[in-house]
Amino acid sequence: TFRDALGHSKSLVGTGQPTLSLTPYNALCMGVPLINSDTRWNKKDPEDETRWVAKYKGLLNVGPPYVHHVKQGDAVELRAALKGAAANPIERIVPSPMTKRPMQG
Repeated sequence: TFRDALGHSKSLVGTGQPTLSLTPYNALCMGVPLINSDTRWNKKDPEDETRWVAKYKGLLNVGPPYVHHVKQGDAVELRAALKGAAANPIERIVPSPMTKRPMQG
């Protein structure tokens, strides 16, 4: 039931719980974009992606339309990401960190 609901969703919002989950990767594989919660960033330069810390660190290098990064607590940014995800459906993807080669070490 959960996987069926996920597959029919416009986006998945990563809230930070549980601390480790495969759901965002499953969502991307099903063609559902992720709203990734950034928990820390450079307050003086919030666009400095090198300082972002996010719930799903393995997806920090994946951007829109697949992964929308939103600073935790920023309702305006969250609303924009949700609208962007709904307006720009994605194809199913396997993020490069989750392909066979990186997983083999």
